[in-house]
Amino acid sequence: MEAPKKISTTKIRETLKNTQKKIAQKFKTIDYVNTDLNPGFLELEEEFKNIRNTAKMLKDCLLTFKNYEYGHSILKNVYNGFEWVEKKLNTEIVSKKELYGSLAEAGTNIAKFTHDKNRKELAIAFQNSYLAISDYKKSFNSEVKQLILNIDVLLSKAEEISSKRKQIRTIRYDLEMAILDDNYDNDLVKSERKKLSGECKQCMSEMNEFIKDKSIGKIIKKFQKLHCKFYRQIYDELDVIEHF
Repeated sequence: MEAPKKISTTKIRETLKNTQKKIAQKFKTIDYVNTDLNPGFLELEEEFKNIRNTAKMLKDCLLTFKNYEYGHSILKNVYNGFEWVEKKLNTEIVSKKELYGSLAEAGTNIAKFTHDKNRKELAIAFQNSYLAISDYKKSFNSEVKQLILNIDVLLSKAEEISSKRKQIRTIRYDLEMAILDDNYDNDLVKSERKKLSGECKQCMSEMNEFIKDKSIGKIIKKFQKLHCKFYRQIYDELDVIEHF
Protein backbone atom coordinates (compact mmCIF):
# COMPACT_ATOMS: atom_id res chain seq x y z
CA MET A 1 0.00 0.00 0.00
CA GLU A 2 1.38 3.36 -1.06
CA ALA A 3 2.24 5.67 1.83
CA PRO A 4 0.34 8.97 1.95
CA LYS A 5 2.22 11.91 0.49
CA LYS A 6 3.69 14.31 3.02
CA ILE A 7 2.64 17.93 2.82
CA SER A 8 5.59 20.28 2.95
CA THR A 9 5.92 22.85 5.72
CA THR A 10 6.01 25.59 3.09
CA LYS A 11 2.70 24.39 1.64
CA ILE A 12 1.10 24.36 5.08
CA ARG A 13 2.32 27.89 5.75
CA GLU A 14 0.94 29.10 2.41
CA THR A 15 -2.44 27.51 3.15
CA LEU A 16 -2.57 29.09 6.60
CA LYS A 17 -1.57 32.45 5.17
CA ASN A 18 -4.30 32.29 2.52
CA THR A 19 -6.86 31.26 5.12
CA GLN A 20 -5.87 34.13 7.40
CA LYS A 21 -6.11 36.51 4.47
CA LYS A 22 -9.64 35.34 3.61
CA ILE A 23 -10.73 35.75 7.22
CA ALA A 24 -9.18 39.22 7.37
CA GLN A 25 -10.89 40.25 4.13
CA LYS A 26 -14.22 39.07 5.48
CA PHE A 27 -14.10 40.64 8.92
CA LYS A 28 -11.60 43.47 8.67
CA THR A 29 -13.04 46.66 7.21
CA ILE A 30 -10.58 48.81 5.31
CA ASP A 31 -11.11 51.96 3.29
CA TYR A 32 -9.82 51.56 -0.23
CA VAL A 33 -8.41 55.08 -0.55
CA ASN A 34 -5.35 54.11 -2.60
CA THR A 35 -6.81 51.56 -5.00
CA ASP A 36 -9.70 51.82 -7.41
CA LEU A 37 -11.47 49.28 -9.56
CA ASN A 38 -11.91 50.15 -13.22
CA PRO A 39 -14.65 52.74 -13.91
CA GLY A 40 -18.05 51.05 -14.24
CA PHE A 41 -16.92 47.78 -12.64
CA LEU A 42 -19.21 47.96 -9.60
CA GLU A 43 -22.27 48.96 -11.65
CA LEU A 44 -21.65 46.13 -14.12
CA GLU A 45 -21.12 43.73 -11.24
CA GLU A 46 -24.52 44.60 -9.73
CA GLU A 47 -26.24 43.98 -13.06
CA PHE A 48 -24.39 40.68 -13.44
CA LYS A 49 -25.45 39.54 -9.94
CA ASN A 50 -29.09 40.46 -10.60
CA ILE A 51 -29.19 38.38 -13.78
CA ARG A 52 -27.34 35.48 -12.14
CA ASN A 53 -29.77 35.49 -9.20
CA THR A 54 -32.71 35.64 -11.62
CA ALA A 55 -31.33 32.59 -13.42
CA LYS A 56 -31.10 30.74 -10.09
CA MET A 57 -34.68 31.70 -9.23
CA LEU A 58 -35.89 30.59 -12.67
CA LYS A 59 -34.17 27.24 -12.22
CA ASP A 60 -35.89 26.73 -8.85
CA CYS A 61 -39.26 27.54 -10.43
CA LEU A 62 -38.72 25.11 -13.31
CA LEU A 63 -37.68 22.38 -10.88
CA THR A 64 -40.94 22.94 -8.99
CA PHE A 65 -43.01 22.71 -12.18
CA LYS A 66 -41.09 19.59 -13.20
CA ASN A 67 -41.70 17.78 -9.90
CA TYR A 68 -44.90 19.13 -8.35
CA GLU A 69 -46.90 15.97 -9.11
CA TYR A 70 -44.66 14.06 -6.69
CA GLY A 71 -45.78 16.16 -3.76
CA HIS A 72 -43.58 17.22 -0.84
CA SER A 73 -40.26 18.94 -1.57
CA ILE A 74 -38.31 16.38 0.48
CA LEU A 75 -39.81 13.57 -1.59
CA LYS A 76 -38.93 15.47 -4.79
CA ASN A 77 -35.31 15.72 -3.65
CA VAL A 78 -35.26 11.99 -2.94
CA TYR A 79 -36.63 11.26 -6.40
CA ASN A 80 -34.05 13.57 -7.97
CA GLY A 81 -31.33 11.63 -6.18
CA PHE A 82 -32.75 8.34 -7.39
CA GLU A 83 -32.89 9.72 -10.95
CA TRP A 84 -29.14 10.31 -10.82
CA VAL A 85 -28.44 6.80 -9.50
CA GLU A 86 -30.85 5.20 -11.97
CA LYS A 87 -29.12 6.98 -14.82
CA LYS A 88 -25.76 5.61 -13.67
CA LEU A 89 -27.07 2.05 -13.21
CA ASN A 90 -29.45 2.16 -16.18
CA THR A 91 -32.27 0.72 -14.07
CA GLU A 92 -35.32 1.91 -12.15
CA ILE A 93 -34.86 1.81 -8.38
CA VAL A 94 -38.22 3.11 -7.21
CA SER A 95 -41.69 3.15 -8.67
CA LYS A 96 -42.66 6.80 -8.42
CA LYS A 97 -46.27 7.46 -7.53
CA GLU A 98 -47.25 10.75 -9.11
CA LEU A 99 -50.46 12.74 -8.84
CA TYR A 100 -51.97 12.14 -12.29
CA GLY A 101 -51.18 8.42 -12.27
CA SER A 102 -52.81 8.14 -8.84
CA LEU A 103 -55.93 9.90 -10.11
CA ALA A 104 -56.08 7.47 -13.04
CA GLU A 105 -55.73 4.57 -10.59
CA ALA A 106 -58.62 5.96 -8.55
CA GLY A 107 -60.75 5.92 -11.70
CA THR A 108 -59.68 2.34 -12.40
CA ASN A 109 -60.70 1.22 -8.91
CA ILE A 110 -64.07 2.95 -9.11
CA ALA A 111 -64.79 1.37 -12.51
CA LYS A 112 -63.74 -2.02 -11.20
CA PHE A 113 -65.90 -2.12 -8.10
CA THR A 114 -69.02 -0.15 -9.09
CA HIS A 115 -72.09 -1.80 -10.63
CA ASP A 116 -73.68 1.43 -11.76
CA LYS A 117 -73.28 1.70 -15.56
CA ASN A 118 -73.12 5.49 -15.71
CA ARG A 119 -70.67 5.69 -12.83
CA LYS A 120 -68.51 2.97 -14.43
CA GLU A 121 -68.40 4.85 -17.76
CA LEU A 122 -67.53 8.09 -15.99
CA ALA A 123 -64.77 6.35 -14.01
CA ILE A 124 -63.30 4.83 -17.18
CA ALA A 125 -63.32 8.24 -18.88
CA PHE A 126 -61.73 9.73 -15.77
CA GLN A 127 -59.06 7.02 -15.79
CA ASN A 128 -58.27 7.48 -19.49
CA SER A 129 -58.09 11.27 -19.21
CA TYR A 130 -55.65 11.22 -16.32
CA LEU A 131 -53.53 8.49 -17.88
CA ALA A 132 -53.20 10.75 -20.92
CA ILE A 133 -52.43 13.77 -18.73
CA SER A 134 -49.79 11.73 -16.90
CA ASP A 135 -48.11 10.97 -20.22
CA TYR A 136 -48.33 14.63 -21.27
CA LYS A 137 -46.72 15.64 -17.97
CA LYS A 138 -43.84 13.21 -18.53
CA SER A 139 -43.22 14.78 -21.92
CA PHE A 140 -43.48 18.25 -20.36
CA ASN A 141 -40.99 17.22 -17.65
CA SER A 142 -38.51 15.96 -20.23
CA GLU A 143 -38.52 19.27 -22.10
CA VAL A 144 -38.36 21.32 -18.90
CA LYS A 145 -35.38 19.21 -17.80
CA GLN A 146 -33.53 20.35 -20.93
CA LEU A 147 -34.31 23.98 -20.10
CA ILE A 148 -32.90 23.43 -16.61
CA LEU A 149 -29.72 21.99 -18.13
CA ASN A 150 -29.47 25.11 -20.30
CA ILE A 151 -29.73 27.28 -17.18
CA ASP A 152 -27.01 25.18 -15.55
CA VAL A 153 -24.68 26.07 -18.42
CA LEU A 154 -25.30 29.76 -17.72
CA LEU A 155 -24.82 29.32 -13.98
CA SER A 156 -21.56 27.50 -14.61
CA LYS A 157 -20.33 30.54 -16.55
CA ALA A 158 -21.52 32.76 -13.70
CA GLU A 159 -19.49 30.69 -11.22
CA GLU A 160 -16.35 31.17 -13.31
CA ILE A 161 -16.96 34.92 -13.41
CA SER A 162 -17.61 35.03 -9.66
CA SER A 163 -14.31 33.24 -9.07
CA LYS A 164 -12.57 36.04 -10.98
CA ARG A 165 -14.48 38.65 -9.00
CA LYS A 166 -13.14 37.13 -5.77
CA GLN A 167 -9.63 37.11 -7.22
CA ILE A 168 -9.94 40.81 -8.06
CA ARG A 169 -10.93 41.61 -4.50
CA THR A 170 -7.95 39.65 -3.19
CA ILE A 171 -5.57 41.54 -5.49
CA ARG A 172 -7.10 44.85 -4.44
CA TYR A 173 -6.87 43.95 -0.76
CA ASP A 174 -3.22 42.93 -1.06
CA LEU A 175 -2.42 46.09 -3.02
CA GLU A 176 -4.13 48.37 -0.51
CA MET A 177 -2.34 46.68 2.40
CA ALA A 178 1.00 46.94 0.57
CA ILE A 179 0.53 50.68 0.00
CA LEU A 180 -0.37 51.20 3.66
CA ASP A 181 2.96 49.65 4.60
CA ASP A 182 5.52 52.43 5.18
CA ASN A 183 8.23 50.37 3.51
CA TYR A 184 6.24 49.30 0.46
CA ASP A 185 7.99 48.31 -2.76
CA ASN A 186 7.11 50.93 -5.39
CA ASP A 187 7.85 48.61 -8.33
CA LEU A 188 5.67 45.87 -6.82
CA VAL A 189 2.81 48.31 -6.25
CA LYS A 190 3.07 49.55 -9.82
CA SER A 191 3.03 45.99 -11.13
CA GLU A 192 0.04 45.05 -8.95
CA ARG A 193 -1.90 48.14 -10.06
CA LYS A 194 -1.44 47.07 -13.65
CA LYS A 195 -2.49 43.51 -12.78
CA LEU A 196 -5.62 44.74 -10.98
CA SER A 197 -6.63 46.91 -13.92
CA GLY A 198 -6.08 44.05 -16.38
CA GLU A 199 -8.09 41.58 -14.30
CA CYS A 200 -10.91 44.12 -13.94
CA LYS A 201 -10.97 44.71 -17.69
CA GLN A 202 -11.14 40.98 -18.44
CA CYS A 203 -13.83 40.36 -15.82
CA MET A 204 -15.91 43.31 -17.05
CA SER A 205 -15.78 41.89 -20.57
CA GLU A 206 -17.03 38.50 -19.34
CA MET A 207 -19.74 40.04 -17.15
CA ASN A 208 -20.91 42.16 -20.07
CA GLU A 209 -21.04 39.08 -22.29
CA PHE A 210 -23.05 37.23 -19.64
CA ILE A 211 -25.48 40.15 -19.30
CA LYS A 212 -26.04 40.34 -23.06
CA ASP A 213 -26.54 36.57 -23.41
CA LYS A 214 -30.03 35.98 -24.82
CA SER A 215 -30.34 32.45 -23.45
CA ILE A 216 -32.52 33.44 -20.48
CA GLY A 217 -35.06 35.12 -22.76
CA LYS A 218 -35.16 32.07 -25.03
CA ILE A 219 -35.65 29.75 -22.04
CA ILE A 220 -38.53 31.88 -20.73
CA LYS A 221 -40.27 31.89 -24.13
CA LYS A 222 -39.78 28.15 -24.56
CA PHE A 223 -41.18 27.43 -21.10
CA GLN A 224 -44.19 29.68 -21.73
CA LYS A 225 -45.01 27.69 -24.87
CA LEU A 226 -44.55 24.36 -23.08
CA HIS A 227 -46.71 25.53 -20.19
CA CYS A 228 -49.53 26.69 -22.50
CA LYS A 229 -49.37 23.45 -24.49
CA PHE A 230 -49.58 21.30 -21.36
CA TYR A 231 -52.54 23.22 -19.92
CA ARG A 232 -54.39 23.00 -23.24
CA GLN A 233 -53.82 19.25 -23.21
CA ILE A 234 -55.23 19.07 -19.67
CA TYR A 235 -58.24 21.14 -20.71
CA ASP A 236 -58.95 18.93 -23.73
CA GLU A 237 -58.77 15.75 -21.65
CA LEU A 238 -60.94 17.07 -18.81
CA ASP A 239 -63.46 18.53 -21.24
CA VAL A 240 -64.30 14.96 -22.24
CA ILE A 241 -65.32 14.17 -18.64
CA GLU A 242 -67.42 17.34 -18.51
CA HIS A 243 -69.86 15.83 -21.02
CA PHE A 244 -70.75 12.84 -18.85
